[in-house]
Amino acid sequence: YSKTNVAEIKNNVVIYNYAKKNKLETSEIFWDQKTHYFFTENSFAFYTVSDTIYGTGFEATEDLGVWWVKNQSGVIEIKD
Repeated sequence: YSKTNVAEIKNNVVIYNYAKKNKLETSEIFWDQKTHYFFTENSFAFYTVSDTIYGTGFEATEDLGVWWVKNQSGVIEIKD
């Protein structure tokens, strides 16, 4: 959307961070070009080196370095 600088990306969306080995898969995501931030309310799968997270509603920085899950399922490793 040109007025807000938010891009809508649809259909089999896959976003990789090769350095951190993170991958996000969803059917639709929005990318805020000003803040370099991704968000979706749709279902998703997010893969890290140690975890696979499924859910609906996902937000993350452009590099997938910082992320937030709204409704999740799956097993997540918690480090002390």
